Amino acid sequence: MKKVLFIILAFVLSMSSIANAQKKTTTTRKATTTTQKKATSTKQNVGNTVANAAAFAQATLNAMKNRIDSIVLNNKKIQQLVDDFPKKESTFDQIDLYGKSVYDAAIASVANTQLLQNLYYRSIGESVDGVADVTIKKPTVEEALSLSNAIAAEGVSLNNAKELAVEAKKQMQEHMDLVKKTKNPILKAKLALQTKNITPMMDFSSETFPVITEQTTAQGQAIKDIVNTLKTANNL
Repeated sequence: MKKVLFIILAFVLSMSSIANAQKKTTTTRKATTTTQKKATSTKQNVGNTVANAAAFAQATLNAMKNRIDSIVLNNKKIQQLVDDFPKKESTFDQIDLYGKSVYDAAIASVANTQLLQNLYYRSIGESVDGVADVTIKKPTVEEALSLSNAIAAEGVSLNNAKELAVEAKKQMQEHMDLVKKTKNPILKAKLALQTKNITPMMDFSSETFPVITEQTTAQGQAIKDIVNTLKTANNL
């Protein structure tokens, strides 16, 4: 009987050891699986981060290109406006000052756009035609900041023109009021000739000013993007 009990006890202990061994094996397998899952998850997270960063960088480049293309297209319109600047002054000082200040801002805008276009394509290593060229010298941050200052100065010129516009419009209104109340035919004819001289200058200023204002804002954002891109590249 004792022998049977000993055999049964030995059997139970043996089965218990097997069960414990299997449990340890299962636990080890679960731990291994968990570790593998964590490793896979980490790898996926890293991959997603890299993919997201690449997508963001590409989106930024696309936005920069679209902005530059729009600026270059708008520049053609500004150049046409510059070409149409009245050759004859109105003989009204405030009106002529306003027109000349808008004209000067337009000239600066055209020049800055050409520099901006060149700087952009150099920053991405392409020719103006969009062809990759490894021989192109990348611009420095200092170059980009210099152009940024020029664009800021363009904005200051526009603000000055905006202030001059107030006096120019006031002078224009005073002239038109005088035309209305004048009865003398000789004087009225003289005023009509003056109106004819005033109109081209005021039309130029009124049409050109908002176009340049929009262009200057776009130039400012574009050069900001380029500066940030160059600074980021220098930190890599």
